[in-house]
Amino acid sequence: YAPFVALIFGALAGLSFWFGKRRQALVDQQTSLESLRAVPWKDFEFLVAEAYRRQGYDVDFSVGKGADGGVDLVLRKAERTSLVQCKQWKVFSVGAPVIREMFGLMTAEHADEVIIVTSGKFTAEAESFAQGKPIQLVDGPRLLQLIKLVQSGASMPNTSVPAETDAPPFCPFCGKGMVIRTARRGQNAGNKFWGCPDYPGC
Repeated sequence: YAPFVALIFGALAGLSFWFGKRRQALVDQQTSLESLRAVPWKDFEFLVAEAYRRQGYDVDFSVGKGADGGVDLVLRKAERTSLVQCKQWKVFSVGAPVIREMFGLMTAEHADEVIIVTSGKFTAEAESFAQGKPIQLVDGPRLLQLIKLVQSGASMPNTSVPAETDAPPFCPFCGKGMVIRTARRGQNAGNKFWGCPDYPGC
C-alpha cells in the first residue's frame, strides 16, 4: 500500500502547486475593472482568495451554506475570523438580502466580520444595512485597488491589537490615519484593533 499512498500524496501535492500558480496568475493578470469582470465566476473566488492570502491571511475554502451558497472563504488573521462571499455579477447589483444572510451566518458561526466582494456594485439598501455593522462591502473599484496593492508587493496595515502609544498606520484605500476600534462581538469582543475612520464608507 505504501507506493499507492505515496502516489496519492504526490498527486495531491501536484494539484496544490498547480492551483497555487493559477491563483497567482489570476491576480497578476488583472489590469482594469473590465479584466476583473471577465474572470469566470469560479476563478473569481480563487482570485479573491489569492488577494487576501498575499495580505497575510490564512485562507480556507468553505462548503457553502445558505440559500445562495453562503460562505465561500474563511479568512483568519490576528485571531480574527472573517467570512467572505464572492459575487461575480457583471450586470446585477448585490442587494440587501445577500448582506442580511451573511450577517446571520456571521452571528451563527461566531465570526468577527463579514466581507462581501463583487466585481460590480451594491445597492443603496445593501450599503445602508451594512452601516455600523462589522460588514465590509468590496465593490469592483475597491477590489481593483486591493489587487493593485498586492501586485505591488504592498500589504494592508497590521490590524492586530495595538498599544495606545503606537503610531497609527494609514488606510491603504483612502490614505487617512487609522483609529483604534474595539470589537463588539465574536470571540474577540473587547479587543482593540486598527480601523479606517471612514468605515464602512471606505
